[in-house]
Amino acid sequence: MAFPNAQNFTINNSTFATAQTISVTTGRKDNGPLSILLEFVAIEATHESASALYAPKCHRGTRKEIVQDIATWTRHRGSKPLLWFSGPAGGGKTCIQRSVAQIFQKENQLAASFFFSVRIPGLDNAQRFVATLTNQLVSCVPGLKPLVAKILKDDPTIFQKSGDVQAKILLVGPLAKLKKTQGSWKKRLFAKAADFPTVVVIDGLDECRDIRERRMVIDVALLLAKVASFRFIIASRPEYDIRTTFDSDDINKLAHRIRLEVYDGTSDIRDYFSDKFEEIRQTHPAKTSIPPDWPTEDVLETLVNKSSSQFIYASTVIKFVDNPRRSPMAMLDHVLKVSAAATTSIADNPFKELDALYHSILHPPDVDIALLKRLLHVVLVIRQGRETFQTYGVNGAFLDGMLGLEKGTTEIAFCDLHSILHVPNQLSSSSVYFYHRSIEDFLLSPLRGGDLYQSTAVTHHDLAVICVKIASMDDEDAGTYHRKVKDYAIEEWFGHTRHALDDNTKPLSTSLLLCDPVKSLGYIFLHHYVAGGMAERFSFPLRTIEVLQDSLHRKRCSKRDPQEGCLLLCRRIQRIRVKRSDLTRLLSLAGARSEPKTELRKVYLQAFFNLLVLPE
Repeated sequence: MAFPNAQNFTINNSTFATAQTISVTTGRKDNGPLSILLEFVAIEATHESASALYAPKCHRGTRKEIVQDIATWTRHRGSKPLLWFSGPAGGGKTCIQRSVAQIFQKENQLAASFFFSVRIPGLDNAQRFVATLTNQLVSCVPGLKPLVAKILKDDPTIFQKSGDVQAKILLVGPLAKLKKTQGSWKKRLFAKAADFPTVVVIDGLDECRDIRERRMVIDVALLLAKVASFRFIIASRPEYDIRTTFDSDDINKLAHRIRLEVYDGTSDIRDYFSDKFEEIRQTHPAKTSIPPDWPTEDVLETLVNKSSSQFIYASTVIKFVDNPRRSPMAMLDHVLKVSAAATTSIADNPFKELDALYHSILHPPDVDIALLKRLLHVVLVIRQGRETFQTYGVNGAFLDGMLGLEKGTTEIAFCDLHSILHVPNQLSSSSVYFYHRSIEDFLLSPLRGGDLYQSTAVTHHDLAVICVKIASMDDEDAGTYHRKVKDYAIEEWFGHTRHALDDNTKPLSTSLLLCDPVKSLGYIFLHHYVAGGMAERFSFPLRTIEVLQDSLHRKRCSKRDPQEGCLLLCRRIQRIRVKRSDLTRLLSLAGARSEPKTELRKVYLQAFFNLLVLPE
């Protein structure tokens, strides 16, 4: 008892005692040695945390297929105890994992969970991972609690040791001991067809910042799966260290993989947008002024396409539009204008959170920004020609060859970007592509893209110069280039040069202005048309080169001094156009024969050059 600031008072008929010991009750029961465990448990990381109640979940009716596939695999209990559920950034993996956890909790099959997060303090590392798993498992594994309690009593400093040591002492050892004991529950716990809670859900492994701790989590999962019949569902982005761990021989044979990106979420995204816009029409303070058909089907389709089957774009749009203090029509119009114009003020950017995610992923440690920017924009521009993109198989080997980089450079530059890029290996015929179309908007906006911004005209000019260099080489000199790279350079430099003209502030490179289109057409004529190719294979570059001349003449030649006349490139293309009818007859003559002999092919090619070469 204390009497602060009291003066001149008397206490009568009282007895005073001196307290030697003071006990403080915190409101938590003393669980003996298990109290030590509770000090290191991260309740916020579990599916039963307070924040989990309000965490985003799958929109009703969506993601049914992939949730069902994960649940089916888990129930099947095949030879592989680990499921790696990988997917792009912002694909909705955490929402899916919460749905999976909810399903198995209702079935009394969920043994434990751990949701890593860089947004919640303390959940971006694995320091509390083993303690949190242990706390959940002692509640559902009969006989485990007293064994763990004894270990904690004997060694109260165990949580100062490494994660794998904690797991071996607290879980692996006791579970192995239980496995040898007799009991009616034994068959249920360790049998393949167990009805005992054995499913463990781990989410956001990539959000655990320390790559050594990531590996520890996977190793602990394997240890527990081997000693008992636990089934682990581990979700993450396909980061380099996680990919290589699951691809290693010792783990690959024990892990099944489900890739989120192979599931078409288009209909789910459309349903999400439709339901959310309906909610806005029904609940917004200005609902009477919102047209019943807002937004239009065309706008809805645009938003669905921009989403690229990934919910992060869709949820960002809805979060921005659903503002009770703003007009939803005006807010949505702003979103569409930002996407179309690729420019905005920082203050009015509806994609601030999305851009922060992209910026973080695209700036890994020790990144070569200049190289990465060039590669990203080359992929972006080449991909705009969809048919061309698929024809050539634009993988790492192709990009290395096209840009004159040392073999493997592209794959190294992209190794930390697999959460936003599909990056096939060198032997694959598939192409590199962005998982999210919204990344293209990001890269093409000066304010949003920052140090990764580059205009498409600059990229086209870069590619045009490269293509002309390769196209001008003789076959012997170009021998170091992949055949597909040579074909691409010869057939596509016309289009890249035409698009480079869109930037009126920069002159075309001298190499472009002096290049000879006849040589490129001769290569196409000889290797594709005369060698048995389709007529369309030759007619397409002819049309493209004529469009190039129209653009070149309008944007550059017409602004020159009339006495100077047209640029040499323009005059060379004009010669081709003048001789178009003669060229058609030659094509008919060559096309009438199927794969002529070498000498005859040389005759055709010489006739081709004699017809088209511009007299100097």
